[in-house]
Amino acid sequence: MDISIVIPTLNEEDNLPECVELLENQMYGGDELIIVDGGSDDGTIEYAKEHADRVFIATTEEGPSTIGAARHIGVLKSKNPVIAQTDADGRPPDGWLETIRLNFESDDELDVLWGNIQDTNGVPIRNLIGQYSTLIRGASGNNTAFTKEAYMELEQGYPNISFGEDFRIINRLASNGKAKRDPDLVMRMNMDRSRYQTKPIMMAGLTAVGLGHVVGGNGGGAIQGAGLGLAGTEMTYEQIAESKKVNIHHDSLGAHIASFGSMLGGGLGTKIAGVGAGMILHHWGTEGMSFSPTQLQAMSEKQERE
Repeated sequence: MDISIVIPTLNEEDNLPECVELLENQMYGGDELIIVDGGSDDGTIEYAKEHADRVFIATTEEGPSTIGAARHIGVLKSKNPVIAQTDADGRPPDGWLETIRLNFESDDELDVLWGNIQDTNGVPIRNLIGQYSTLIRGASGNNTAFTKEAYMELEQGYPNISFGEDFRIINRLASNGKAKRDPDLVMRMNMDRSRYQTKPIMMAGLTAVGLGHVVGGNGGGAIQGAGLGLAGTEMTYEQIAESKKVNIHHDSLGAHIASFGSMLGGGLGTKIAGVGAGMILHHWGTEGMSFSPTQLQAMSEKQERE
């Protein structure tokens, strides 16, 4: 079964080559790579014309088209019965296309398929978010496949929007036909904070604040503090850290705050200790257990002496 791979792009000259190279190693003779560009002003289009089977430019009078419109154009222009959608920052592991092919070949009633997404940096919380979202049909456009026949039966294809078009299309396809989530179908991508991490962490933090208010007492105060520490770290500390103005991990800072709150005692101390715990939770969840750079340096020097 031949597959058409559709990739929407906009100024992706840094990301696209690695994605295309990984795909080319998996493609059969009848497969095709379609790139739909929104009007890049870097080297994306030139690269696409050299490596893709077909390239389409999708722009409007106001400028670049939406990603939803680009995906839709790619489907309409495809020639094969199965459409695989990914993005320029996707990093398909070996066997990605073959997994899609086998799923559709083994079930001629299958209409739409999706799988897990994993963070290329291996951040635990992002991998957890990726797996959770795919369990509720929150499939990423990076890792979705469907039959062209099922798509064309929809009254409307991809919506003309710049975010969430992938979630909407998979739910519509799944509601109209046979759907499957294959956990073995994995796509690696950069699940950066601005796209995937901030909203879930903020929601978790604010939920904890509300839950703590309901629970009440010292236990509720600790929960509220943890929620504030979790959300506050995401919105403030992480932004400062990205500017390279600090060199201490926030699990170390959180440990000091938690210790201070414990020594202070009382309701206020409990909340402060909770804030520290929330900061530690944020760091361990998003980066794993670690030490501050100064601690790492000291450990390295000790090992050299030994």
